[in-house]
Amino acid sequence: MLGMGVWKDDNAIFFKFNHINEPAGFFGTGLLGQGPYRFSITPYWFIYKLVGYEHVWAYYLLILIFYFLITYLVYRVFSKLISPTGGKLAGFLFATGFVASEGFYWLANAMLADASMVIDLLVLLCYFIYLRKKRVLYYLLAIGLYWLVSFLVPLRNYYFFAVILLFELIYAGFKNLPRLIPFGLVFYRYVLVNLDARAFSLKDFFISLVGGNWYLTQGFLSSVASLVVPDWFTFWLFDHLDRQLITLGALLVIFIFYYLLFKGKRRGLIKITLFTLASILWVVISKTIYSTPVLILSPARLFIIRLGGLIALLTIALLLSLDKKLKGHFLFFTFWFVTSVAVYTFYEPTAYLGTTHRYFAHSLVALVGVLAVVFVALKPQEGFWPKLAKGMIIFWGISNLASSVIYQNKILKERSIPVSNFYWQLKQHVSEVEVGDVFYFDVAREVAPYYGDAFKVSSMPNETAIAWRYGVDRNDLKLFDKFEDFVAWVSENDLAQEQVHTFFYSKEGLVDTSEKTWKFLQGRDGFIDVELKTVQEDGLMVFSGEPIESITPIELELVARALPKTVSQISFPFGVVGNSVAEDPQLRLAAFDYQRQKQSLMAGASVTTNSVWFEDVADHLIDGDPNSVWRSHRIMWSKEHNANLTLNLGREELISGFVWFNAYSNNSPTKYSVEVSLDGQNWQQVDAKESQKRIEPADMQVISFGPQRVRYVRMIIFKSLSDDSPGIAEVWVVPAGFEKLDINQTESFLAQPFVLVPDNQSYIFTLEKVGYVGRADIYWQDNQSKEWVTAFGSKLEPVYDSFPRFYRVFVPARGTEIEKIKIANLTIPGEIKVTSVRYRHLPLKEILAK
Repeated sequence: MLGMGVWKDDNAIFFKFNHINEPAGFFGTGLLGQGPYRFSITPYWFIYKLVGYEHVWAYYLLILIFYFLITYLVYRVFSKLISPTGGKLAGFLFATGFVASEGFYWLANAMLADASMVIDLLVLLCYFIYLRKKRVLYYLLAIGLYWLVSFLVPLRNYYFFAVILLFELIYAGFKNLPRLIPFGLVFYRYVLVNLDARAFSLKDFFISLVGGNWYLTQGFLSSVASLVVPDWFTFWLFDHLDRQLITLGALLVIFIFYYLLFKGKRRGLIKITLFTLASILWVVISKTIYSTPVLILSPARLFIIRLGGLIALLTIALLLSLDKKLKGHFLFFTFWFVTSVAVYTFYEPTAYLGTTHRYFAHSLVALVGVLAVVFVALKPQEGFWPKLAKGMIIFWGISNLASSVIYQNKILKERSIPVSNFYWQLKQHVSEVEVGDVFYFDVAREVAPYYGDAFKVSSMPNETAIAWRYGVDRNDLKLFDKFEDFVAWVSENDLAQEQVHTFFYSKEGLVDTSEKTWKFLQGRDGFIDVELKTVQEDGLMVFSGEPIESITPIELELVARALPKTVSQISFPFGVVGNSVAEDPQLRLAAFDYQRQKQSLMAGASVTTNSVWFEDVADHLIDGDPNSVWRSHRIMWSKEHNANLTLNLGREELISGFVWFNAYSNNSPTKYSVEVSLDGQNWQQVDAKESQKRIEPADMQVISFGPQRVRYVRMIIFKSLSDDSPGIAEVWVVPAGFEKLDINQTESFLAQPFVLVPDNQSYIFTLEKVGYVGRADIYWQDNQSKEWVTAFGSKLEPVYDSFPRFYRVFVPARGTEIEKIKIANLTIPGEIKVTSVRYRHLPLKEILAK
């Protein structure tokens, strides 16, 4: 742990040290900070004053000391509440770690979790001593400590008032309710007054449950299961054993528990039978409950949910079987555990939070309390099974300790060391950062997680990660990881060459491409000939003798001849027949007419929306690129549940349909309407749909209606599958007069008009209709992803006339070199022969024009 480094939001903390009075991310101003994240940096600042930036281990030593302090308090407090044995066991289980590891190994989160748990345990200790000894001083200390934790770290502690209420009920029986008033006032002042939108989402959660959406419990049940049985173990089981065998095994284990809990007890057989039947029934009905388009669950994920339900049933069985003396303890810690899990999973019910998630730091304290009560309840003198159960609880701790060691080593190997190496290499290339410097990083796919760990700062600009390491302000520099944003900034600002720093980051390390990038952007070089070798294999492959430099966008120029196959060379029907449009000569003709009219209609169209989410802007709806999307503003959506787009055709047109492609299957529109208008003021609804259907991005949605003369078409979305803001990839209108055409089949036919040619006559006809001009995709292999990739617009339109022709293709900046090029997905059956290839790096002005 002491070898870990600075990553993600830790960067904001280290930046704050030298800008203590400035607002920084979520932390606010001043040493104490402001808002729900105050106190996050306060203890670290004193370490900074002692050791500076150089000795990061000292910051981790601080949170390790806090962790040992919590372990000690767990032991002391639980010894008083349960028994000395229970306290020792609870302290041991907590010390083994792993559960909620991200809450303790992450500097940005650790102080919130650690400080709140230390003070919460002291609150319970003081309140317990007060209840037992009636000494007012401890009562006042409990109130003061609760005020302190609510003031310093409300973010991780807003649920704790419920724990205090139950503590009073179980250990004092609500005999003196007025003494809870000070706690209630603190809760009101620091929690209720400052509730955010997430708190109000709890109301929506319970309303949805009442409405029958029981699948929303998956987040809670999954979390319970993953905290008791580490998810790595569950996933390992599903990788090595049959899924049915795993489920049967779980039922068998749970039955053994029921048998041991109730055997020899009053009505024991009835209880064993009822709980066993309830467990079987749960396994059966859970598949129905969680088979919903909102959740796409793997078999392992469904099992984890089922396991959570079985653990809930086992918990009830344990409560019924415990001695009266221990029932109160068990009920208290169980309620604490359930509440601490629920407060996070209820406001994000469809999310899956795994065993190590930082949100569950408090849950671990309550969980070890539950296990400590069970451990104390087991009496070894009763035979083998109680001893085995005790051994299983101890083994749970030992296995968590081993998992914790393995996980810490994984963090060092996959997070801390790569991030440290990245910045060491960066400083070898750039020793100082001056005001106005610009950085651009092109990142290979294989190291993208490392890059994210090095730079991503959710609460502040990503420039923060560089700024504190070079001793400058985050506003003194600019950082880009998208080339188009980088060149736009370079174009808009008068920069000197020494201010531009560009790099390619891969497993081989950090390569400085600054000099070449600057040179290429100046556009001083002409075309460079490529020594090539062509091979016909899964498309026409072109091998380059020397790699093509791809640091900046290039223009490929190919000289090629395209030759169509003759009728005698084709066996008809050619390709796969099964398209109703392709098989009917009249419909084929109508399809080409539809394509011509659709292109004419959309040529003058524009689109507006009521909101956008960052770069997912409205223009993406009609750019022809299915990979670029529009998305409504997520915060506005959460408040209004109204997202709309308006297509302006530019003039009155006669249409009979509207086509759209979904952007995100999880956020599929489930309730929407389509309206038309002549003036943009008076609207007529032509269709409305409501369905809990998951819509995949590749599934074309066609809204058909009677012919309408319109200028504007509006789509209004009211609900989405996950209740998050929806997105749409592409839209267009269907010209009137094509009601007999199946638009899905028509678009499929037009994309590959020759693949479905049924006979000689149709083949010649189709060649003439497309003017002997086909389409082909250009792919290339670069060292960014080391697989075949393409980009929207990187296409050829070869003319099948057997003459050599020049073709130019735009290739975006990716990696540092391209080794292979491939021409594939030819729409016209035939052959393309490449005779020469050359390329040039596009100057800045041409890149911006592209």
